[in-house]
Amino acid sequence: MEGESSFSAMAPAVFDGEDYQVWAVKMEAYLDACDLWEAVEEDYEVYPLPGNPTMAQIKTHKERRTRKSKAKACLFAAVSSAIFSRIMSFGSAKAIWDFHKNEYQGDERIRGMKVLNLVREFEMQHMKESETIKAYVERLFGIANKVRILGAELTDNRIVQKILVSLPERYEATIASLENTKDLSKISLTELLSALQAQEQRRMMRQEGTTEGALQAKWQQNFGDKNKKWKGKKRSAGGSENAANESNSNISNKGGKHPPCQHCGKRNHPHYKCWRKPDMQCRKCKRFGHAEIICKEKETQQQGEAQIATQQEPEQLFVASCFASKISSDCWLVDSGCTNHMTNDEKLFKELDKSASSRVRIGNGDYITVKGKGTVAIESLTGTKLISEVLYVPEIDQNLLSVGQLLEKGFKVLFEDKMCLVIDQSSQELFRIKMQGKSFSLNPLEEEQVAFPCQLTTADTWHKRMGHFHNQALLFMQRNEMVRGLPNLEEHLTSCKACMLGEQI
Repeated sequence: MEGESSFSAMAPAVFDGEDYQVWAVKMEAYLDACDLWEAVEEDYEVYPLPGNPTMAQIKTHKERRTRKSKAKACLFAAVSSAIFSRIMSFGSAKAIWDFHKNEYQGDERIRGMKVLNLVREFEMQHMKESETIKAYVERLFGIANKVRILGAELTDNRIVQKILVSLPERYEATIASLENTKDLSKISLTELLSALQAQEQRRMMRQEGTTEGALQAKWQQNFGDKNKKWKGKKRSAGGSENAANESNSNISNKGGKHPPCQHCGKRNHPHYKCWRKPDMQCRKCKRFGHAEIICKEKETQQQGEAQIATQQEPEQLFVASCFASKISSDCWLVDSGCTNHMTNDEKLFKELDKSASSRVRIGNGDYITVKGKGTVAIESLTGTKLISEVLYVPEIDQNLLSVGQLLEKGFKVLFEDKMCLVIDQSSQELFRIKMQGKSFSLNPLEEEQVAFPCQLTTADTWHKRMGHFHNQALLFMQRNEMVRGLPNLEEHLTSCKACMLGEQI
């Protein structure tokens, strides 16, 4: 009994009028497992007990009546409230099952039309560039199973052929290899999927390795440059004097031909060529006692300039960060150095493909993760605007609008008089953005930044000027030159709300 009670909790999902074939298969298996399918299939009649019945007759009578009641209760519980209101008057489980079959499965003609639509949908399927083999095959299997439930045949060989002709170009190498080594008319679906998934896995590993290798090479290059700079600074920290002394000592080690200098004590130069003569005046600092080649005044000046630059740089960065924090999260920063539109708000996306993952390189050379790509819907004063191919980057702090991507889509972006103008393909001005702190921040809900298009035609204008005069009469006046200065009018007049309201009164 415990096994039966635990199994009865695994009832099929509630039927709401969609996917009847799947629900019917699940429901039939469930009723059969609960030993209730006989009451639905046969619709037997339970006769009343005879006089002075035996215990076996009483038990059989009770079981048959209980089985019919349980089957009816299961069918009532497995449908939605809208469908229940249509079947609650039926007295038997078989009547309920026949109603569902006639209502949602239909006859042969209707099933044939459904099969035809599913086969058409199956033939139109193509693998997307951002889609994996597993996701694409699951999509094909979903359609194929619906066809099979309706009684039509869709073999695995047909699915293999569909996969081979609808794969992207990046799988051409695997298909060519299979053509040379195997008979594609006899290859199994499992074998084909294994080969394609193996290539997909190798390709993903190769892409990750290329990215990591590029980062490692760049890190080593930067580290090497820093070491070179540090060694150069360390060498210059000793001054040109140490360099001169090392040069002199190297020459002296090789063997000096001069007596010791009376000024510095070295043997690699005569005393009259010494850089430390007391009467020698430096041409840089104008002091006596050394030559300009070992003067320390220039080194001290360079260190002072470097220290000033180091102190000024954090202040500039701080100002930039303070300005960035003042920009609202609803604004879009127009960026000419950004190659793609980016946002950190997942709620803005109308459509988001999270399988399109990649990396984005930022200004300091680091990489941040892209966790999706899709279409963003932003609200403006002129309606909802859709921005396609926007990257979802949670780690950025500001929404970015790429100038390059706008130009690729046919838009025009003009920068003049401290204003940024965004113009669509029909030369209609969309946004007029004012420069704020050397940047352009677009807020679609600001009335000053939105350009409201004027859609009145010449016919509309003269229709209102003439007191809402009929358009055909205006065209008659124009053809017969009854009015001077009347321009060429359009044949069709757009709907006038004032005229429509007047006709209703």
